[in-house]
Amino acid sequence: MSVATMPKPRQVEIPRRSPMSRGLLLAWLAEREIETPGLVPPAIVSDTLAGNAAESLTGEALAQAWQHYLDCVRDQRDAKERPVTWAGLPKGMTGLGMARCNAQAALHYLVHGTHSNGGK
Repeated sequence: MSVATMPKPRQVEIPRRSPMSRGLLLAWLAEREIETPGLVPPAIVSDTLAGNAAESLTGEALAQAWQHYLDCVRDQRDAKERPVTWAGLPKGMTGLGMARCNAQAALHYLVHGTHSNGGK
């Protein structure tokens, strides 16, 4: 019979960052994920999200918020490369402008856990 020794649990302290710093870090990570999928190991993505996203976002809610943000960033990149249109755009709003607004709103939700209009 063999005996396995489990590592001792440890507590990791995550440095406090401003919402702006956390947003910049998550935006950088999203760009890496989109440019080169799989470059950043899933464990690092997971740990970075856990330490920098809103505390209220956990588990499936955090995974969905991250995926939504990645989708919005992809849309924004697509809109920079070619014209994109949405039905019912507000007057004076371009497809690129709408894509930027969507990406900003998704990042705000990821960092703050609330929608940028104050709702949940």
